[in-house]
Amino acid sequence: MAKDGAKLVIRRNTISPNLAKIAAQYPKEAEAVMFQEGERVGVLANPFVPKDSGTLADSFFVNPPQRTRRGIVVVLGYGGEAAAYAAAQHEGPGSVFAPPSWGGKTSLSYQTPGTGPKFFEAGLAILAATHERRVRTLLAARVSRIILKA
Repeated sequence: MAKDGAKLVIRRNTISPNLAKIAAQYPKEAEAVMFQEGERVGVLANPFVPKDSGTLADSFFVNPPQRTRRGIVVVLGYGGEAAAYAAAQHEGPGSVFAPPSWGGKTSLSYQTPGTGPKFFEAGLAILAATHERRVRTLLAARVSRIILKA
């Protein structure tokens, strides 16, 4: 996990042409759907996040969507001000991201069963299995509301 979070992107070349066309015609709706999907990653990853005080799980963030040449980009991740801590927990024992406050200690213990390193990737993997179908469904619902209002 990068210190500045991961990127969730609707790219024209990675989704069906029809979905890309709809996203281009209704960019605000597509941005809202991508933000919603970003929030969903946090929900899906939460069961895998190491729990001690809950600070790490609470540090999940989703930045507002941005339109770029590549498509609609949503940056999401863990850490904020404690990005080094989040990255060290995510990468696991021996992480090069261990914060200076750890004094060179890089061994970690995960107290809660089922939690541990690569928690963020676990949430992304679950999302990836249904991402395009969900984006299509959510975007269709938003667009149909606009069309019905017209």
